[in-house]
Parts: sequence; structure tokens; C-alpha cells
Amino acid sequence: MKEAWLKCDVSNGMFPGECGASFNDENNEAVSLFCPEKYVNKKDGRIRVRIIESSGSSFVIKLPVESLNGTKIICVSGDQLRERQTA
Repeated sequence: MKEAWLKCDVSNGMFPGECGASFNDENNEAVSLFCPEKYVNKKDGRIRVRIIESSGSSFVIKLPVESLNGTKIICVSGDQLRERQTA
């Protein structure tokens, strides 16, 4: 699976070392989660995800943690993603 950065609104988490993230899925439904800071790029407002598959401009992604609505697998539009560069 390829890693990517998903554009989202980033906030402080409830605990030290944690961040909140929220974004809309492909159906414009709100998705929110709390995750360790290591998965978040606060400067760019992005969260690290894994791309499972793509079809046209739609991407099925795996979140680093379960969202507050109980899922780790979400479908998003491609304009929300940027490929993650690895060293």
C-alpha cells in the first residue's frame, strides 16, 4: 500500500502527544478522529494514510486509527490526497 497525506483540519488532542483531525469523505460526510502526533503534519494540515485502491478520482484509504464513527477504511476524492515522499 502506498502512503499519502490526506488534507484535513488539525486540532489539539485531548492528551499530550495527540492530535484531532477532521475531514469530509467522498460523500461529503464529516469524519473525525484522534491519533498520535506522529501521523500528523500540523504545518500543512494533513494526516498520514495508506491508499488501498483507486478508481478514477476516488481513493479508498486506510486511516492510522479508527475514526469516531467506527471505521478505518474511508473513500475520499483524489484532490484531498498528496503522495507521501519517503527518504
